[in-house]
Amino acid sequence: MRIVNKEIELKQENKRLRQENEKLRAENQSIRAENVRLHERIEVLEKTLEERISKAVEEAVAKATEPLYAIIAEKDKAIAHLKSQLNKDSSNFVKAAMQRRFQETTQQPREER
Repeated sequence: MRIVNKEIELKQENKRLRQENEKLRAENQSIRAENVRLHERIEVLEKTLEERISKAVEEAVAKATEPLYAIIAEKDKAIAHLKSQLNKDSSNFVKAAMQRRFQETTQQPREER
């Protein structure tokens, strides 16, 4: 009788262990599938991460340098204006100086020259 009871107990334990094993196999399969999905997602994120960082840096640099480019454009405009004024003034200056020299030489007697 003890042997029969022991046999029954062992069969029940065997059945329970088989059921538990099947549950664990199903859980393991589910975890593996989730692992594959997560690896695929990581790959996608890694591929797009570089692009997103690059785009964010580009936008930040553009935003930061925009006022500087505006200042540079203003300064370039001021420089161009000053250069044009300088060209006007220097051409008048050279012309006026030459006229004064010519007048001085023509007004002086020949002996003094």
